[in-house]
Amino acid sequence: MHHLQRALQDLRKLLLRKNFKETLLVPLKTVQESGILDKISPEERKRQEAIFEIITSEYSYQHSLDILVRLFKKSDELKQTINGTDHHHLFSNIADILEVSKRFFEDLEKRHKDNPFIHDISDIVENHASNHFQPYVIYCSNEVYQQRTLQRLLISNVTFKETLKQIEISPECGGLPMFSFLILPMQRVTRLPLLMDTICQKTDPYSPEYEACTRALKAISKLVKQCNEGARKMERTEQMYTLQTQLEFGKIKPFPLISASRWLLKRGELVLVEEAGIFRKGFGKTFCYLFLFNDVLIITKKKSEDSYIVTDYVKTDQYEVDLTDDVDNQISMSSKTGTLGTRSPTGQFLFQITMRKNSEGRREQIVLAADTLSDRARWITALEVKEENKRYSRSKTAGLRQVEITKAYMAKQPDEVSLQQADVVLVLQEEDGWYHGERLRDGERGWFPQSCAREITNQVAVERNVKRMERLRLETDV
Repeated sequence: MHHLQRALQDLRKLLLRKNFKETLLVPLKTVQESGILDKISPEERKRQEAIFEIITSEYSYQHSLDILVRLFKKSDELKQTINGTDHHHLFSNIADILEVSKRFFEDLEKRHKDNPFIHDISDIVENHASNHFQPYVIYCSNEVYQQRTLQRLLISNVTFKETLKQIEISPECGGLPMFSFLILPMQRVTRLPLLMDTICQKTDPYSPEYEACTRALKAISKLVKQCNEGARKMERTEQMYTLQTQLEFGKIKPFPLISASRWLLKRGELVLVEEAGIFRKGFGKTFCYLFLFNDVLIITKKKSEDSYIVTDYVKTDQYEVDLTDDVDNQISMSSKTGTLGTRSPTGQFLFQITMRKNSEGRREQIVLAADTLSDRARWITALEVKEENKRYSRSKTAGLRQVEITKAYMAKQPDEVSLQQADVVLVLQEEDGWYHGERLRDGERGWFPQSCAREITNQVAVERNVKRMERLRLETDV
């Protein structure tokens, strides 16, 4: 879905509206007028600014949630265009999220009213993250249904689309689509650990405030982890049930596909160049469709858009992947003898999978061809992962490039990673317009387009990011 790519940029438009921005900055203005900031050290001033960033950003976030609930969720006109299930999938428990935000902001605001110079807010953050923010886990777990439902309705339901447009042109929306509001809870909950970490950085590490700050950081990071796991589990479960209905084993010995410990890493169609020692001819290409899970690779032939016949499978610890000159030379030699015609039908994007024990316990070898260099690189990267990704330590990150995300990106394939604007990513691999990287804030890995990122060339910034990564992962047990 392309909406996510514009969402953060759209949100900035709303924040730049004159009246709204002035309202947002009222608490900070009060402190400035009191003269307190002139009497404290530059480091404490930065700490106060970091505290106010949480308060003011929660205010703007709450304001946007209120628009989402009032104008969209409670719209009778919009509700009449869809059934109850779709309405629930779109808005889930957003009303609960709004109430959670209101209570959080009320406590923050009360702390400010008690004293314009805020001693600390760590106890408030820890309390709400530990005891009141559970609705975020429910909302984030529903994300896959929300995005899928919205995409389907925009394509297939003209009445819904037109009614939605009429609401979106309301001045209160600031020219933003509903999707920009729907993704705010996910953005907010993943941003809070970074905001708390900024406060930690500006706090004396030997003070009681620092200990309280790190507890708050752990609490909010634990919540984010629950949100991510909830969304991932829901998506994987639905995906596995769907795939079980689409795969036909036929003559191949079947096995139960659905398992709590199995999930899809990558899927897609490739050209089958060689199978069991037989080279395919250049005309009339033979295709196969691969489903790569974390524990098994299933090779199929596509029967229709939602039906596949299994031709073989192999456990991920029973195969090797090769990208060698031998494969290309072998294909080239065969083409000279006429087996493949005058040239390889697939160009140069070839790789080989050797199965030590296939579905029948035999040794088999296949040569496959991808359409692009990036597609081949992505398949090889996915196929070579035999266990959960290991996150990089400081010693390993020293020589890696870093990029900053300039445009939000929503993953479209299982091997991609969703990114928010301003995310920092370690580049592990680069191929044909794509990066394979590790998101600095939590270690998630995946592919994303180079067009949505720019390289960080300032070495001071690079080193600072590495230190922040180390601290975040140590303090949050991420």
